[in-house]
Amino acid sequence: MAIPYETRFRGPAELKALYVSTSVIRPLLRGGQTRYGRRMVTMTALAVVAVSNLAKAKTFYSELLGRGPDQEPMSTLAQWDFEHGGGVQVVEVPEKSGSSMVTFVVTDFDGFLKQIGAKGVQHGEVISGVISRVTQTQDPTGNIITFAEAKPES
Repeated sequence: MAIPYETRFRGPAELKALYVSTSVIRPLLRGGQTRYGRRMVTMTALAVVAVSNLAKAKTFYSELLGRGPDQEPMSTLAQWDFEHGGGVQVVEVPEKSGSSMVTFVVTDFDGFLKQIGAKGVQHGEVISGVISRVTQTQDPTGNIITFAEAKPES
């Protein structure tokens, strides 16, 4: 399924905002403290992606993630859970479709891009940032999907 890539990514300023937000959020999700001294205890977090056609979106995300949804608790929602916690919910909400953003952090960045490319999913330019490399694509509804390279923690 070929998905044309249209960039909505504006460049380094947005990349910096992404990295600043993850540097604050990552310790919070681990139950730790940030430099601001706040502590948050979380069981898990889910990204929610609004789509106009759930059947079409389930096909796309199943191909992208290499498996079908783990849960379908209602007729308008499909959920993929991730091994180390968290997940993504794809929900049919036509009036909000195309306005979501989700980031998938992958361990084998180059291998993953090659794998999705073989499935016809096109992505934009790979940008090297301070923390990792990222690229983006869109789902059939126009939601922005960012793929980020997982870096080993030092």
